[in-house]
Amino acid sequence: TLLLAVGPCAGVAANDRPSRSGMSMDQAVAMVESRYGGRVVKAERKGEGERVTYRIRVLTEDGRVLDLRVDPASGRVR
Repeated sequence: TLLLAVGPCAGVAANDRPSRSGMSMDQAVAMVESRYGGRVVKAERKGEGERVTYRIRVLTEDGRVLDLRVDPASGRVR
């Protein structure tokens, strides 16, 4: 039997899984794009265990670059 996964969940990497209590990096990226507009050009997970944050870089429609940090447990953006 061959199972082929297609779509946004295909090939989910360890960094895309939710932190222990909160959102996944994919969810954080979607939230940032919705809130700030523009396009995410880089997203990475920082830290370990309970002290995880997502660093997300956004190129806005007017050409500015935003360097944001998302707390996956609370959804707070800094």
